[in-house]
Amino acid sequence: MPENGLCGCSFYLKTREIKAYKRRISKVAGLNVEYKRLKKQSEMQNLFKSGLRAFSGSLTLLYLPAEENYFAVSVGKKHGKSVQRNRIKRLVREAFRLNVNKMKGTYKIVCLPKVRDEYSFATFDKDVQEMIRRKKL
Repeated sequence: MPENGLCGCSFYLKTREIKAYKRRISKVAGLNVEYKRLKKQSEMQNLFKSGLRAFSGSLTLLYLPAEENYFAVSVGKKHGKSVQRNRIKRLVREAFRLNVNKMKGTYKIVCLPKVRDEYSFATFDKDVQEMIRRKKL
């Protein structure tokens, strides 16, 4: 057994510490990171069936009013291999995280990136801001 008595669970503890650190930094910087990940397939299907849509050059948002903010990114295999799909998800999540405090209400949101040759954080960030402003989310 290791000295700290964790039995090899140090990776789990480090990730928890990192997440807690990010929450503290976000609150100090004035960013209110108050949203949860939308994970259930049934909730995502409900959004696809009856959700409202907002379009921009690089994104489509499906949203419905909710009690808390929930967010998910759906990237299909048309976007490339897993490395590229994961990069797209990271960029979209970060763009949403930075702009979630500008939303006036609480929503369940699924974000669908459009297929492009190049993806950039600046494009996603601009499009998320534009859709929040235009749809008055």
